[in-house]
Order: sequence, then structure tokens, then C-alpha cells
Amino acid sequence: MIEVVFGASEADSLKMSPLHTQADEILCMELGLDVGEIRGLEDGDQRKRALEHMFRDGSMSGERVWKEYEEAWSHSAGTPEKLRQLAKMGKPVRIWYGRAPYEVCGYYFVCHLLSDLTDQISAVKLPEILYFHDTNMPYEVSVMGEIVSEEFPELLTYEKQLTEWDIQNGALRWERLVQENAGLRASINGKILSVPETFYDFMIEIRHDQKSREKRSCGCCQNSGRCLETGLSSNYAGRSA
Repeated sequence: MIEVVFGASEADSLKMSPLHTQADEILCMELGLDVGEIRGLEDGDQRKRALEHMFRDGSMSGERVWKEYEEAWSHSAGTPEKLRQLAKMGKPVRIWYGRAPYEVCGYYFVCHLLSDLTDQISAVKLPEILYFHDTNMPYEVSVMGEIVSEEFPELLTYEKQLTEWDIQNGALRWERLVQENAGLRASINGKILSVPETFYDFMIEIRHDQKSREKRSCGCCQNSGRCLETGLSSNYAGRSA
């Protein structure tokens, strides 16, 4: 069995899970397919330039993010061809993914990659709700990277053997995203759609405005030593912020 995941965290957890003894190989395809242009993905240099163009803007934060993507890409660039070769040898493939855009895009890409090798491919899609063992209380997990190693065998309950229609449908979705070739792909109402690079800017602006209002509302602390909004001392309010 070839296990396929799309992030380093889930790869590490899967390697420590009881399932690792049954796996021929665990492939981490940390390709970051939700960001950057994806046309010509087989050209590693072109994909690397697209990520560099998106993140390397001269800022320290941009440089840090770019280095993270560069490192992940260097480790994962050869995994698509390796996966295809293993599948052609008749090895069964199991894809693990959640609801995050990078995971769903990864799932679509693997469907495209193996679209002519439709035998023995299954997928484990993370459900919206899981349950604690001891209390049976529900909790929400959105990405495979949040799953701890002991939980992976239990997720096999959600494994589905992919039909040829499932794989072709995933491949078509990937090909549509490639044709659109946007700088960013996001989850909107549960669907992965191409969006402009500025799509998340409004969320950053809202957060910035919220912080500004919080500071203004507590400005009285500097004079009276007590926040009129919370009734706490300015020292405590500052530690709580």
C-alpha cells in the first residue's frame, strides 16, 4: 500500500501510527497546490519561480514563507513521478485528505496524475466531526495535520474505494483549475475555486481594524489606570490583550 498525504505533519504522524508497518511507502506530496500558478507543474523550475514570485516580496515575512515553500518543494518535487511509477507497478494507493484547499487540490492532482491507472485507488476523506473515545463528545478537525498517530487506523472507517468516475471527476476539477491558473485557490461554500491573490486581504484588514478599535477603546487606561470597557486595571488589560 502506498500512503499519500499532503503535509509534513500528517506524514510524520502516519509514520508513527500502527499503519506504517503495512505501508510499502508513505509519500508526502507537500506541493502547496493551493498557491501560485500551477500550469506546467511538471516543470519544477517553473513552479519554483511561480512560488518565488508570489512570496518573495522583499519583506522578512515574505522571505521566511518563501524559504518554507522552497524547502517543502525541494523535498516533494519528485514524489508525483515516484507515485505514478509505483502505481504502474500495481501497488494500491490510498489518499488521505481533509477540507483545507492544499489537501483538496492535492487530491484533485493525484486523480489527474493517476487518471489512466484507476485500479486499486482509495481515499480517506476527513469527516467534519470526530468523537472523543472517553466521552464520545464531538470535536471538529479540518486538516489531516491535526490527526495524531493513534487516530489514523480509526479513520479507515471513512475509506472509500474510488471508482473510475470519482477519479475522472477529480482529474477534470484539477484540469479546470490549471486552465484558470490563478495565483490562489480557496474554499468557498465547500468548493475549491480560483481566486485572485488579494482574496484574503479583506480578512487581514478586518483583523487590523479590530485591533485598532481595541486599542482606542482602552485608551482611557493610560489616564485613569482602569479600562472603562472591561473594568480591569490597565496592567491586567495589557497582559490579557
